[in-house]
Amino acid sequence: DVVERHLVIAGEMLHCEVAFPGGFVPPEPHAEVSIVGAVHRGGRIVYVNPSLRAALGYEPEALTNHEFLRLVHPQDAELERERLAQLGSSGKPTLPHEIRLQRRDGTSVVFEDVSIPLQFEGKPSVASLLRDLSERKRMEQRLLLADRMVSVGTLAAGIAHEINNPLAYVLANLSFIQEEVEEVASSLNEAKLKSLR
Repeated sequence: DVVERHLVIAGEMLHCEVAFPGGFVPPEPHAEVSIVGAVHRGGRIVYVNPSLRAALGYEPEALTNHEFLRLVHPQDAELERERLAQLGSSGKPTLPHEIRLQRRDGTSVVFEDVSIPLQFEGKPSVASLLRDLSERKRMEQRLLLADRMVSVGTLAAGIAHEINNPLAYVLANLSFIQEEVEEVASSLNEAKLKSLR
């Protein structure tokens, strides 16, 4: 029975090329499996693979018969409810979208979600295939920070340039004035010497 469940889920996950248009890209050898899943029927979870349970911090069997939408972040729940209703009426997989699921400790994690209809244990069900976007979100944040730092650097360089231009003008004029003052001082000294003779 457990083997059958894993075969069904694995079979559906192999078809994720249809669900994720870019296709399934195997993770790097050192990376964790990025696609996890849950099967739900009538809004209740009937199967959750171990990777999703671990990602959400639940013990085995803790999520069985749990309401699927209760895992969804409250701000995302209504949209997910609508998407699942659309899947039920059309019978077609949902388009990929981002969804936040809540961990057992109350924090949330972002996934890319595609839900597909399937027969599970001989009954019509829905498999929600989820790709963990945590690392991608961290990288996006780092890129945004790096971009901001580049912007600040460009702004600082521009300000320095704007400050430097008038300073260069002032310094050049001060140098000219110094030469003129030295010339006048020299002329005064010569005039003094001539007047003393």
